[in-house]
Amino acid sequence: MKTIIRAVVELSFLTLIAVSCADMGVETEDGGFNQSEFPSHVGDTWAYTISDNVQKRTGAATITVVGKMSGNPPVYLWESNTSGVIETRYCQMLNDTLKMHYREDSVFTALTYVFPLQAGKQWRGSPRGHTCMVLGVGPDEVPSGKFDSCVEIVERWRTNEHDYEIRSWLVPRVGLVRMSYKATEFGKLVKDVSWELISYQVSPE
Repeated sequence: MKTIIRAVVELSFLTLIAVSCADMGVETEDGGFNQSEFPSHVGDTWAYTISDNVQKRTGAATITVVGKMSGNPPVYLWESNTSGVIETRYCQMLNDTLKMHYREDSVFTALTYVFPLQAGKQWRGSPRGHTCMVLGVGPDEVPSGKFDSCVEIVERWRTNEHDYEIRSWLVPRVGLVRMSYKATEFGKLVKDVSWELISYQVSPE
């Protein structure tokens, strides 16, 4: 179970660092990012239930923003607690961009968000071939509650052997409320992990 939970946490909350918008094929939008759209204040906490649909297992994880490093822009320290296993991740935001790095199966990639998030908007992440698109904005319901303005984002990329797809649902002033991660190897499904928000506490600022 620890392996399953750790894989999902690494998917969701590994090092977040800034990148230039030019590298992602979009122009910087003045006033495009407001931190309230993706909370990252010291003390913010999210709890998730996790399901591995391939291994037929479930688990849970808690994410807490525990500190802030000096710098411009500053780096926020995120602590993940998965069945007592504690790891630190790093969150940084620049201009209209937030980027979330992780390493999975030796493939380096990143969840990337370019604000404002509007239906139909597209950009590039990394590695090469990583495409991102906002599918739409609408209501969604998870164990923590029902949300009217939930942004659904799909990200896809491939290697010689694998195809990857991440779908994330982001609610302004709440954070990530749902995510799914699928990977195929030579056309065979090898990962199918999903998680949902069960509770949260974020700063209103």
